[in-house]
Amino acid sequence: MKERKKLADMRINIISRLSNAGIPTVGVVKRVEGSGKLCRNSVVEFVNDYVKGFGIDINNCNDAAFMYRLGQAMEIGIGEALVLGPLRISAVSGRLSDYFSEDRVFWYVYTGLGPGVFRIETIESIYRDHPELIGKLVLWLISNIDSAGMPYVIDVADYYARAVTRTLYLRFYQLSLVRGLKPTYDTLQELSKALGEESAKP
Repeated sequence: MKERKKLADMRINIISRLSNAGIPTVGVVKRVEGSGKLCRNSVVEFVNDYVKGFGIDINNCNDAAFMYRLGQAMEIGIGEALVLGPLRISAVSGRLSDYFSEDRVFWYVYTGLGPGVFRIETIESIYRDHPELIGKLVLWLISNIDSAGMPYVIDVADYYARAVTRTLYLRFYQLSLVRGLKPTYDTLQELSKALGEESAKP
């Protein structure tokens, strides 16, 4: 818990310094299946009043399912995007208070491609100080979606992040062998996966 909060504080500090230098930032969350920010009675009832055929079961709801169902009800097709936002969530609500000291502003995007749902978010103070630039960043991300339904730049960043993680894993494994540590079955499975990714590199 302390480590996660420390990492969150470091992230907030970096993006706040960038904002103070005139460089606002946004984050992209690729996997929203474990999030339920949209799955509230007030939100579901509001959408039900305006979108015919929405009808999601709030007891079996997550943000990805919510946006997917909304996109289907509104007949969003390939090459189109459904954007819900900007929305605001308080830092004192639920588990968020453990990791963030500022409120956040976010947008949910449904594309109908691949997984098809992702979230764009920023700190409220950054949005307040740079609303036009943040709006342009959000539009740019939505306008540069690839065939997997995600912003292309995120796929590029993921590729290099996985390469760094893979390299570190292999180095730590080699170090453990030098120290005489016996790998577990799970470690060997991860090693096999890392070596497979290494050999598949272009």
